[in-house]
Amino acid sequence: MSTISGTVRTIILLAALLLTGCATLPPPPVARAVYPADAESTDKVVLADPAALLNVEWQLVEIRPSGDSPLVVENPGKYTLQFADNGTLGGQLDCNFLSGTFTLDGDKLVFGPIASTMAFCPEDGILSTYSAALNSANSYAVADDRLRISYGAAAGVLIYAPALNAQLPVGVVWHLQAIQMMNDEVFTPGQPDAYTLELSADGTAGGQVDCNQFSGSYSLDGSALTFGPLSSTRAMCPEDSLYDRYMQGLGDTNSFVLQDGHLFVAFGPDAGILEFAPATDSASAAGVTEADLTNGTYPGIYDEQVQLTDGAFAGEPFVAGGASRPTVTLVPDTTALGDLNGDGLADGVAVLVDDSGGSGTFVYLAARLAEKNASAMGVTLLLGDRVRVESMAIVNGQIEVVAATFTDSDPMCCPSLRTRFLFALEQGALVELSAEKL
Repeated sequence: MSTISGTVRTIILLAALLLTGCATLPPPPVARAVYPADAESTDKVVLADPAALLNVEWQLVEIRPSGDSPLVVENPGKYTLQFADNGTLGGQLDCNFLSGTFTLDGDKLVFGPIASTMAFCPEDGILSTYSAALNSANSYAVADDRLRISYGAAAGVLIYAPALNAQLPVGVVWHLQAIQMMNDEVFTPGQPDAYTLELSADGTAGGQVDCNQFSGSYSLDGSALTFGPLSSTRAMCPEDSLYDRYMQGLGDTNSFVLQDGHLFVAFGPDAGILEFAPATDSASAAGVTEADLTNGTYPGIYDEQVQLTDGAFAGEPFVAGGASRPTVTLVPDTTALGDLNGDGLADGVAVLVDDSGGSGTFVYLAARLAEKNASAMGVTLLLGDRVRVESMAIVNGQIEVVAATFTDSDPMCCPSLRTRFLFALEQGALVELSAEKL
């Protein structure tokens, strides 16, 4: 088992920082602000409301520089902000993570020094503009499920939408994969299924801890996770048991993150991370993996199945000597793993884009279903033309997708209607269960 990635570790640390701050700012007075740079609401008066700003993960969806064309953010999850009520700030800055402070005074918003990790990110045309905008932010407003931050003397605007927070599923048996301490010590159980955790819908928690069983209660509030008093049996376990470390970690838990199908639980303050995988991941090597998704075969896009290689497919030209050809790519950071059909094996989902040089760019929801003693089977469902998928997860056997779709007035470049879709696998096909406007 490899150590927990720096990315996940930073996410956890930022979440813990936001959840455990000890100082509380007095609530600033509610003020009213006008944002003339917002072309859709040039004379609209909206509330600068701290209660609506704080403790929400905001994802950047658009930059509107004064006098220039808007910049639409293709991957809002790469540019995020979280404002805590203790005056601290956290979030993501492309491939890095940021932290800092902020102050509010009515509708005025000013950031203190902002620090970030220092990984090299490929230039996407947004990073430098966005960084400069944050440094010159001066006011804010929240209305119609959008956060607008004005910046610069010419009053450009950053527009954010709330992120879909991943829900911690109940009824899942989690197997411990590693205990990562912040001093870089890593403790790996010899048998992951000897250290388990299961949360029930009634607020009770339980599981196995080596040769003993434990039980108690838990509480969830957004990404905050805490356990009530936990009790266990007291059989004498082997000398190399992780009993004490595991129980202490659970007892000091303060937050969680779900990433790539794994559960990461922070305990501390700043003490360490418990990494869990669903029992199906640990129990079966026949489950679908990320590699299966990026190198899988998918029907339903063209007459013949599409075989991806490293997330891409390019066929022969439609017309000999022509420029247009079948072209399909898997959208990065849109995959998820989980059991879709209740067979105990991990299935996988991804987003595929058919961009073959015609007038449309067609977006598909694709799944690969694990089969016992056989290769995984692929299925697809058309989501639409130029749909922009923001996030995807498998929760309780269903696929939860948040995507921007088009209103009648949207230009073809820029869908603006954020919608939460639920899909499920029924009789071997993907079907839409519901669609909720956000």
